[in-house]
Formats: sequence, structure tokens, C-alpha cells
Amino acid sequence: MSIAERFGPDDPRLGRSLNGLGRALARLGKLEEAEAAYLRALEIITRAHGPEHALVAAILDNLAQLLHEEGRLADAETRYDRSLAIRESALGPDHPEVATGLNNLGLLYVALERYDEAEGLLLRALAIDQRALGPESPGFATDLNNLALLYQEQGELDRAEPLHRRALAIREAALGRDHPDVAQSLINLAALDRERGRLGEAALELGRALELKVRSLGAGHADVRRAVLALAAVLEEDGRRAEARALLARYERGGGPDERQGGRRRPPG
Repeated sequence: MSIAERFGPDDPRLGRSLNGLGRALARLGKLEEAEAAYLRALEIITRAHGPEHALVAAILDNLAQLLHEEGRLADAETRYDRSLAIRESALGPDHPEVATGLNNLGLLYVALERYDEAEGLLLRALAIDQRALGPESPGFATDLNNLALLYQEQGELDRAEPLHRRALAIREAALGRDHPDVAQSLINLAALDRERGRLGEAALELGRALELKVRSLGAGHADVRRAVLALAAVLEEDGRRAEARALLARYERGGGPDERQGGRRRPPG
């Protein structure tokens, strides 16, 4: 018996299930199917709870992230704006879910090169999470990571580096050294070290990140492939061509070893 048959086609529990399905499909890269799941979830939850409900905002945020990933930035901005407005009204302006929306919209503005607007949103998210979650929380580390990416994108490496390093330290302490978010911090820091010409440090960071991604995602995942290519490029740039070729050959054989990204956050629901 399907979920719809158990709950009924308009039951909000089906809407929640479809939202979760959309997230799972998005993680697998099945974006068209994920979008369909989100749209159906949005229709059900809006009908069940009204258009100003916090869960409507969460689904809109998930949909906007998918559109952002697909490069449909104008459509993503519309959904992010609507989601943020609902959250501020339903939850209050200082709620952590508002910080989530601010982060995600801020990263979109970075992609659109609207840097001043992005900085305002990201700084506001940082302040909210510092008060609500604390300065050693994973959420606060995400805020630091995103602000660092903004400064890095603008070439302000002296401002970006301490934020990246603090985000990494918080994630290692709060989540453990093997968590996927730690891998992402390492990749972001490696990109900065590469820009500064510190290729040996960048290679070490990328090597550790690659190990974590293989462990958590499997050697065949697209994120692993990106990490392999990033590490090979750094090794090549550092004159370590034999190591780069060996890494690529090992990965192409399917064994794997035994690009900067923002910390968008999936809302609950």
C-alpha cells in the first residue's frame, strides 16, 4: 500500500513525506523528480495549513535550493524571498530558521554578485545564530563558512581565512573529525590556500576531505569525483604530476583512495 493510499491524497502527512522524498532525490542528483515531489508537497501543505505556515516556508526553501543548483537563479530568488517572509512572520525575526533562509538567500546573492546585499544577510544570520544556538554550534559554523565564501569570492582572503579556520574548528569539535561538513570546510580552506600559493597545505586538506567523502558517499558519487579532480589539479600545479596521474588512475579503476561550497541548510519538515 502506498503512502497516499494509507494517508489519503490530501493528508498533510503525505505532504511531509513528499518533502522528505524531495530532499532524498535532490541528494541523489535526481532534480526533476525532486522538484515534482516538492511541488506536490507544497500544494498539499498549503491546502492543509494555509500559505503562511512555517512548513510551507520550509518546502519553498528546499525548492529554491534545487532551483539554485540548477542555475535557475531568478526562480530561486522568488522562492527564497517568499520563504523568508513567511518565516519572519510565523516564527519571529530572530528564529534559527530565519537564519537558514538568510544564509540561503545570501549565497544566491553571492552567485549573482550582489555582494553588499549578501553580506548584510549573512551577517544578520550570524548574529541570530550566535544568540540562538551559541558560538560553538554547527549552525554558527555554517554562518562563518558562508561569510568566508563571500569574502573569498571578492578576493578578501585576509578576512576569509580566519572565518574558514574557525568554522572548521567548530565543526570538528561539535560534529567529529569525520563528519561531511568537516570535509566541506577542508575543501573551502584548500581553495583559499591554493589561491595563496600554499599548495602543500591545500593538497593535505583536499586529501583528507577526499577520504571523508569516499567514506560517507562512496567512491562513485559526483562529489567524490569533484574532490578527486580538485586534488589532482593541486598536485599537478605543485609539480607532483606522478601523484596526480596515480590518483586519477586509481579513481578511474573504481577504488578511490582507502569545490568550494556554501553551507546551505535544509529546513526541518
